[in-house]
Amino acid sequence: MKNLIQNPFRLPDANGQPIHFWQSGIHYDNLLLHGYRTSTVTLPDTSTTAAAVESYNLPISCRGQNAIRWGYIMRAVEFHNVMLLASFYDAQGAHLTTMKHPVSNLKSQFSSVMTTFQIPENADTVRLSVEFHGNTVACTYFAPWAAFVASPSLPVQ
Repeated sequence: MKNLIQNPFRLPDANGQPIHFWQSGIHYDNLLLHGYRTSTVTLPDTSTTAAAVESYNLPISCRGQNAIRWGYIMRAVEFHNVMLLASFYDAQGAHLTTMKHPVSNLKSQFSSVMTTFQIPENADTVRLSVEFHGNTVACTYFAPWAAFVASPSLPVQ
């Protein structure tokens, strides 16, 4: 399957920000794993409303597709709430729905964390993102990957 993410290595622009990605509360590391730039999130346990987010800026055309599989290679020392999101839009650009899937199986070793989202019938494009809420200690991730799949099987991590 072809990765739908352009710049999955998250190579930076002249300002040091990864091309095609937007972030808030994310620390981009000076570390490459297998050529992929890593990011680390640490959020205090003092507030469950604190959040960090990374969004893939380019809309992905999903017309005629059944499902999209999306995720990263991740690990965390401790985490409260990590969510993979898929936001769907119609042909006029109107927001249809945002689907969220909680990540529940992060370990201290890196592993593939993926989920599958069913594409709504009238969706034209999808935008992908990841959110971090609450107490998060050394959650490191890299290698964003997305691909269309034939059926929306149950989310797998």
